[in-house]
This record gives sequence, structure tokens and C-alpha cells, in this order.
Amino acid sequence: MIITWYGTASIGISHGTEDLLFDPYVKYCDADFTNSIADFTNSKNIFVTHGHFDHSQYVPAIIKKTQAKVYCTVSPAATMLRNQVPKDLIVSIKPDDTVEINGFRIRVLPGRHIKFDFAIIAATLLNIRVIKYWRNFKDIIRLSLKYPEKAETVIYLIEGNGKKILIMGSLGLKEKQDYPADVDALILPFQGNTRITDMALEVINEIRPKKIILDHFDDAFPPITGKVNYNILQDKMRNLHPDIGLVIPEYKNGIAI
Repeated sequence: MIITWYGTASIGISHGTEDLLFDPYVKYCDADFTNSIADFTNSKNIFVTHGHFDHSQYVPAIIKKTQAKVYCTVSPAATMLRNQVPKDLIVSIKPDDTVEINGFRIRVLPGRHIKFDFAIIAATLLNIRVIKYWRNFKDIIRLSLKYPEKAETVIYLIEGNGKKILIMGSLGLKEKQDYPADVDALILPFQGNTRITDMALEVINEIRPKKIILDHFDDAFPPITGKVNYNILQDKMRNLHPDIGLVIPEYKNGIAI
């Protein structure tokens, strides 16, 4: 299988002639990557981990071009309907559901959205970048209200070609939930808290994947986001988990597993 990162939390998984798409998001003003709707037109199946705008906003535009199906929970499904996505192209999912698609088996697991701590909120609001990107800031606040998460974050376990991939849309695991501990790759979002390295290690210690692929570490919608320093995580992984590979993906460069 090939895993491709398109910026933010946008992930493509392909094998043979089948492409699955997760949380597709198109470049926002001043983001440090470039993409377009055209990058997301190969897949006929789109999966959303939660309803925030950077995970679901551009799904209706992609579906308009591709007639792809979108798999999502109640809140983003309602948003899709408000944005004129045909009802027959929306597949409502919930934890413990399983979807079979042309050699892929996708299991839905409960997840949890990362908690933004006071320190990172203060650092973001008091940063000079708020003035520099004031127009962005106002728009992002509006989008955040329009695209709620409503405690519906899910995690996807994708199985195909003898491999298992676990995709997290946000860095949080549900308490008292058993997660697969034999996955070949864990897609790990890396943004949203001043304790991000420790939080990532907590997830890694529980899942113990063979390989980790970071995403969501980029400056996707300034001034709310910023490019996150992952060097400390790299150092700690070398000391604590030398047997687990940590991959910092290059934009649009496929990774084979």
C-alpha cells in the first residue's frame, strides 16, 4: 500500500486501482503547502475523522466533481447536507462499524480530539502573527463555529494487502478502549498542545506500531497553526523506541508499506 500526505491531515491510501481519501483539505491563505481540488479527484471514497473545517470543509467541492461517497459521523453528515451534498452520497458511520471497499476493510474506532491547553491558546492569541494574518484569523473563527466537532472524533483502522494502517485525525485516544497493537503504520497528527511530544509518546506507548508517519505538523492555516518542531520527538524516539520508525513525510511523496 502507498500512503500519501497532502498537507494538514489529508491522507491518501492506495493499492492497485483503489484510492481511499481521508480528511482532504485544500490550501488555506498563506499555508506553507500548495494543493487544489484536482489533487483529490482520484478517489471515490472519502472518510472524515471529525467535523472541524480543516477536515471536512472541502469535501462537498470534491464530491461535486467526483460523485464520491463520504463516510462520516452525525455532525459532519449534517454539515454535508447543508452544503448540498446529495443524501445518497453520505454514508453515516459510528464506532464499531466496518466498511468493505474493493479489498480494503475499514473499521471505525472511537477517538478523542486533542485538548487545546491554556498555554498554547495564549501563545497563539498573543502572537504578532494574529495582526499579520488578521483577515485569516477572523475567517478561521467563523469557520470553527460553522464546523463543530461535537465529541465525534473517530479513528480508522484500514486493512488491505496484508497490512494494517491506523489513522488518527486528532491526537487523542478514548479511555478504556482497546486499540490494535500490531499495526504496520500509525498516522499521528502532531499539533494542538504545548505537551504535544509527551502526548504523542503516550499514544505510541499504547499502540506500539511498526512505523509512525506524522501529519498535521505544518502551518496549514496561520495564525492559528504553526510549523511544529518535531526534533524532540525524534530524539526521544531514538532513545525510547529505536525499533519504531518515525517518518516525517514529504508533501505528495508516497510512502510504501
